[in-house]
Amino acid sequence: EGLKWVRMAADQGDARGQTVLGIAYAEGKGVRPDPVEAVKWFRKAAGPGDADGGYRLGRMYEKGTGVQRSKSVAADW
Repeated sequence: EGLKWVRMAADQGDARGQTVLGIAYAEGKGVRPDPVEAVKWFRKAAGPGDADGGYRLGRMYEKGTGVQRSKSVAADW
């Protein structure tokens, strides 16, 4: 039930909701794990400046999870 509200907030542009939804996809909490979907939501959150979203996006690039591994892109985030 909680994930439904998080998704609604994320769809409406709430950066924190976008980060939380990305975490759900990255860790498989309430949804099937999907690293590509996680990256999508972390990127949306990081765009308006959500620090946690940017950090998590950077970690995805550092590990090459859901994206092509890139230490330079990871460092930028």
